[in-house]
Amino acid sequence: MTKSKTSLYLILVCVLGYLWIAISINYTLDDRTVCLVKNIYGIPCPTCGSTHGVIALLSGDLYAALKYNPNSYLLALIMLFIPACAVSYLIFGKEWMYGTYKKVNCIIKKPLFLIIFLTAEAAVWGYKLGCHFGWI
Repeated sequence: MTKSKTSLYLILVCVLGYLWIAISINYTLDDRTVCLVKNIYGIPCPTCGSTHGVIALLSGDLYAALKYNPNSYLLALIMLFIPACAVSYLIFGKEWMYGTYKKVNCIIKKPLFLIIFLTAEAAVWGYKLGCHFGWI
């Protein structure tokens, strides 16, 4: 993908994320979930609770965000970084988004990163399953 298409794609995904957060703040699902894994299998997926976690971060409740899903912190950082890069480009002409994207892409292709990431996600999923079944 070209530099401009990649940047546009990242901004679009970020905007969709902000829309999802806005809808989630203003609309409750009455204890229903949009998670396909939870709806089909009845167990939470590793990302279940991320939306609630980001909303908790927005309200300043760091503990609740951690309890909902530790991935919320990473998700919130990404949702802050992408618009900051876009604004930096528009105001100062500094291109950070594509360069950062390329660096991150190189890092995530390394086997050691994959092992660490999958181990961390397995721990998060174990935590989510423990909460779901009442073990934690």
